[in-house]
Amino acid sequence: MPVTSLDPNTHLKIRFRCPRSGKISFVVEAEFAVNCYILDEDGLKDYYAGREFSSYGGYKHRRYHSRDNLDLGPGWWYLIIENDSDYPIPIRYELDAD
Repeated sequence: MPVTSLDPNTHLKIRFRCPRSGKISFVVEAEFAVNCYILDEDGLKDYYAGREFSSYGGYKHRRYHSRDNLDLGPGWWYLIIENDSDYPIPIRYELDAD
């Protein structure tokens, strides 16, 4: 599992291609609560513009995030891991899109 630290009020964007089956699994573990979102291209644009967006998976304010066999459909997607706190947060994550 890759390990990193998210600085305060920042996020990590992980771009991935969904297989033809359209199914992915992911796990995010954090020392403190973080937000996770699975976004398509339109959702990512809305996220960066500060507009309301639709997430296809993930949770808000949890230390542990996990989804198995999330059915997204083929194409490019983004896992966003967001630290909206005022302190750095160590995280570990794994994404399986095979």
